Amino acid sequence: MLFTSIPFIFYFLPIALSLYWIVPASFKNALLLFISLTFYAWGAPVLLVPMLLVIMVNYIQGRRLEDVTNPVYKKRMVKVTVVLNLVIMLFVLYFDRAALAVTSWFGLAPLS
Repeated sequence: MLFTSIPFIFYFLPIALSLYWIVPASFKNALLLFISLTFYAWGAPVLLVPMLLVIMVNYIQGRRLEDVTNPVYKKRMVKVTVVLNLVIMLFVLYFDRAALAVTSWFGLAPLS
């Protein structure tokens, strides 16, 4: 679904905004997360699992960063988080291409 598509403008957006205005303030962030994941899954449901993994990694690291007082350790944690995000992104982007290359090198049947 694109931002300029008819289903988005006339169905998804009005429903999302209505729900956002109706829901109590304590549930607004959870609702926005659900709406965002729904929108993302509409276009690429296969990529929903990596998206949830990235959200989980960033949430856990963010919560851990709150408790750390050592600035050197904080910087190290942020670097680790960035690297984890890049690893997940690179895996999602290039795993299928790498698998195709390996199967063609060894003369195996393609995965798909």
